[in-house]
Amino acid sequence: MIASYSIKDVAFSYSYQPVLMINTLDIPASSVIALVGPNGSGKTTLLHLLAFLITPQKGSFSFFGAKVSASELIRLRRRVGLLPQNPYLFKCSVLENVAIGLKLRGFSRREARKMAIEGLKKVRMEGYESRWPNSLSGGEAQRIALARTLALNPEVFLFDEPANHLDLESVKRTEQLILNLNRNKKKTVIFTTHNLSFAQNLTDFVIHIFQGQVVPTAPYNLFRGQIQHGGKIFDASAVQFDISKTTGRGTCLIVDPTKISISTQEEFANLPNAFHGRIISLSLLRDVVKIEAFAGEKFEIHAPTSSDITSLRIGREIWLHIGPNAITLV
Repeated sequence: MIASYSIKDVAFSYSYQPVLMINTLDIPASSVIALVGPNGSGKTTLLHLLAFLITPQKGSFSFFGAKVSASELIRLRRRVGLLPQNPYLFKCSVLENVAIGLKLRGFSRREARKMAIEGLKKVRMEGYESRWPNSLSGGEAQRIALARTLALNPEVFLFDEPANHLDLESVKRTEQLILNLNRNKKKTVIFTTHNLSFAQNLTDFVIHIFQGQVVPTAPYNLFRGQIQHGGKIFDASAVQFDISKTTGRGTCLIVDPTKISISTQEEFANLPNAFHGRIISLSLLRDVVKIEAFAGEKFEIHAPTSSDITSLRIGREIWLHIGPNAITLV
């Protein structure tokens, strides 16, 4: 499958402060991709890189198989549509706001007007053509900005937190728009969010970003600490992890919640990274059972609904076992 973007050994910093450090990342064409991570993780910076607003200070990346160079940025920007998290509306009518990008791309006034009206219909904002931005609510302004992006009909759509400022009905409508762009028009859609549930409703792939790096899982179980004993132990104060069989180095350790084994027996007691604790909550999270346990620190475990969890209850003592493939050091 062709990749819309291929990134290799990319680094980007603001005032010598690293914000992106991506070794390898391929984003398939005609797919819906979510960039998920906490605030400040580098999601928006990565989106700006994909929108050709910035260029990496190190490494390279390609767009539909062609290597990106600084001399082509303006031309490439016309092939993507970016909806910022806090979009700016110009001091003119709603219709002019939606049509302005089309005019800059050479469409006649008549063509731009027709395409702008179609964009407004897609976000159900017809009838707002003569309104001015200062008369709109935050959610309405967001939908106008979305209509402006849709009207451009680019090859790739980039949305930064598209559910921001929207009520539940508008969020559902935005989800349908994203799915329509991908399923019916075969567009590549990439959006950022800190809401994993929103991401899972829409995507083919979720890319987890933490401290500017792509990590294999969302940082549910995030521990900060120091590597000690010649690189064999990660000391997180209340708990210590054996990392002798784990690659990578860093001051943060992430444990994949889907790769934590649990038992009510002592079968894990003598294994590395076995922790004795107690269940503090049980809940159903989509197609998995979410178990929270306290074993020196709080751990979140995701077990498939098909697994045998009948013996589990709040307050039950359990053993957790974390294998080397469940640990990521960042």
